[in-house]
Amino acid sequence: MPHLDFSPLPASTAHTNIAQQPESVTVNAWVGLPSTPELWLTQRPTQACHLLILLSKHDLKPSNIARWQHITPEFQDLYHYFHDELHANALDAPQSQRFEWPDKQIRLDVHYFPEPQQLQQLITPARQRVSRWFWHQSDPQWLQANMLWQLARLSRDDAKIILDDPELRSRLNTHNLAQLVLCSSADAFAASSGVPDPISLEQRQVLRRQQSQACGHLPLDEGLGSIAIIGGGLASAQLAYSLALRQRPFSLFCQDERLAAAASGNRQGALYPLLTPEHDLLSRFYSQGFGLSRQRLQYLSQHHPIAHDFCGVLQTGHDLRSDERLGQIASAGFPSALVQHCSAEQSNQLAGVNIQHEGLYYPQAGWVAPAQFTQACFDAAVPFGQLHFKQTINEIRREVEGWYLVTNEQRHGPFDQLVLANGIGINQFTQTKAQALSPFRGQVSHVPTHAQLSPISTVLCAKGYFTPRHNGSHCLGASYIKNPSHCDYSDAEQTANLAQLQSSYPEQAWTEQVDISAHEARVGIRMVSRDHFPVVGLATDIDRLQHIAQTTHFPQGHKQEIADFWQQQAAPVVAGLYLLGGLGSRGLCNGAIAAEMLASQLGGEFLPCHQPMVEMLIPNRLWLRKLIRGKQVRFD
Repeated sequence: MPHLDFSPLPASTAHTNIAQQPESVTVNAWVGLPSTPELWLTQRPTQACHLLILLSKHDLKPSNIARWQHITPEFQDLYHYFHDELHANALDAPQSQRFEWPDKQIRLDVHYFPEPQQLQQLITPARQRVSRWFWHQSDPQWLQANMLWQLARLSRDDAKIILDDPELRSRLNTHNLAQLVLCSSADAFAASSGVPDPISLEQRQVLRRQQSQACGHLPLDEGLGSIAIIGGGLASAQLAYSLALRQRPFSLFCQDERLAAAASGNRQGALYPLLTPEHDLLSRFYSQGFGLSRQRLQYLSQHHPIAHDFCGVLQTGHDLRSDERLGQIASAGFPSALVQHCSAEQSNQLAGVNIQHEGLYYPQAGWVAPAQFTQACFDAAVPFGQLHFKQTINEIRREVEGWYLVTNEQRHGPFDQLVLANGIGINQFTQTKAQALSPFRGQVSHVPTHAQLSPISTVLCAKGYFTPRHNGSHCLGASYIKNPSHCDYSDAEQTANLAQLQSSYPEQAWTEQVDISAHEARVGIRMVSRDHFPVVGLATDIDRLQHIAQTTHFPQGHKQEIADFWQQQAAPVVAGLYLLGGLGSRGLCNGAIAAEMLASQLGGEFLPCHQPMVEMLIPNRLWLRKLIRGKQVRFD
């Protein structure tokens, strides 16, 4: 039996200073936007903390946001989010954004609710509760008893509301049936003088149970104890980094000799959000993911070599349908900091070459070297992880003491929790073979630079994409073939990549200088879901779900009864088995937020997004949608 090195990687590879967090993390929250950023900075404790800021329309007044313009430079991202995205966004949909400051031991979620009652969409965590609510909200709708009960649902028993305005405190006290302790900022961190009466505490529990029952279809069990990850690409790297930020040890098992040997190994990849004209849940998910990925890239690149360039992405149509779609996005009311319409002349200037086509420009986007991004995440997580290479896991087994990972030579374990973040291998096991993900092959062509290509100054996206030069070459991609039979180089796909570039920018001389004759390319296979969301969370127990579906009968036409049953039915899951996959070709954009979603669930923490978004990420969603509508479901 070959010997495996289970020791951590050498300390010399760990350059990033991930602040050491205590096991217990304080949660403080702000209702409304603080009038001065200094107030926000002085009101957080010195220990590690998770912060929440709950905002309404009233908070987005220019005069309120302007006060944040001169905040400490390290927190400038907050001002830009308030000013450039929330205030400038005319779409008026609920939005969330997670921020991280690892060196400051801060994780922060901003939740914007156009309607106060949407606070009900914030899921009560399994473990975390808010200790202090700093009140800066003048919207009268937030002063009602039902809103204070929602805050109490999310609170510790001895939680306080801190406010110094006597008139506002009097109004709040009138509706404070939840018996949250009201105090001044001077007593914010003093020991609580007592707890609410038993009736109030029981009512809080009732609210939590009601939400839990209504969310029975959302399996959000926390995962305590040891964690094993099967993977080695960007998804597992982002999760490893998220766990390290929480001081959660993990063991990673990779079948390759090195990291990012599969789909995460391209030379360059585009980082930009996937937007829709309606700014629906898909669009909001990718907007949030884009923001967090940029944060992580900026932070990690200060300590690790990650080739990247926020040079922008220029997206143009390639047929009438795509032109119409981009036009709808351009007129939808997105903030200009996120996306801008540009004329054909502006496109030429932005691209550095003739495009002669109007389109969309993403000014904060750009390209990244995925393999280096992957390596940097793992390097930063080294103090908390053990990496094992050349480990082909053939079987996973759940026994009394935990999960075991079985290779041809031995088995590893037991582990309390197991995460499958292994790309195309995510549904190779008996427990996950029915997961509704499909493999798609993509061949990216490597093109040597040329005098007419080197001026290209932004990532060009149309039917395919073309990157600015890096190390003397460009990336041209990519093919998109479902259920591929091999990963070999394809002349046909190489030629097709060039053809789709030339058809996207017809009669442009620079496209004739794209040379693919060296047959240089890289092939990767990615798993894709039908709705373009990744799968994040506990794996579905298909056999149990099928049994429930086949043995539960409803009178014909009772649609509401069917929907209520499946929404409240406890989702059958495989205990301790989590999935993180289906990132598709957008892993650079959605990997960080998907990893944070899973790491938060494992820790029983506040999730980075609202309930409707969580419903779009859970692995059982594609079956449940049909079951809730009373449709027949295939489980094969």
